[in-house]
Amino acid sequence: MGVWGITLFKGFPPISDKDATVTPEFPDRTELKPRWDRLQTLMAEQSMDGALFLQNVDLIYVSGTEQTGAMFLPVEGDPIIWGQAPVDRLASMLPWADVQPMPVWGRLGDALKKIVPGLKVLGLELDVLPVTMYQRLAAKGLAGFELTDVSPAIRRARMVKSDYEIRCIQTAADLMADIYATVLDVLKPGMTELELDAYITGQARSRGHQGIIRGRAFNMEM
Repeated sequence: MGVWGITLFKGFPPISDKDATVTPEFPDRTELKPRWDRLQTLMAEQSMDGALFLQNVDLIYVSGTEQTGAMFLPVEGDPIIWGQAPVDRLASMLPWADVQPMPVWGRLGDALKKIVPGLKVLGLELDVLPVTMYQRLAAKGLAGFELTDVSPAIRRARMVKSDYEIRCIQTAADLMADIYATVLDVLKPGMTELELDAYITGQARSRGHQGIIRGRAFNMEM
């Protein structure tokens, strides 16, 4: 029997609920603040007044969750988290944050000017932002701002790993090493790649893997 009593493939060792060894741990303000500080230093070097983050991978890095619709980080001060209304659940997940309903896309510029009245130069993730989205934002939602690329800054900021991040990487590596160590015990002649993939995926999911892998393309998930 597999997870929740579902049979995966005959001959595979069982996966039980006891195998789930990873408990979600969301970074708090003490973890996120140094990330903002590094980003703000790099943004200042590029003469940015602020940056707007829209991609899931970056949102996880700067806010701790991808459930935010967007996050605005001024070059000085704390960020603003925008979420889809109602924002009560998001606000409860991020008790440290200033969580507000997501403005309509055509009024993003007005919302940003209320936060930073003198905002002129705004960073966007131009290495991954779809061209059509950029064109719409540049023509209406963010018209009047000088739009520049914040992607090099966030990639440089992510080069520095905290103890929390190193612990997450080590935990994931240890779990996958344990899983791959069992592969030779189940691999046998006649087994299809699909069956082997199902075994490895099932083992990973039972241990807390989300089942998706993210890359640096706009909200790319596999």
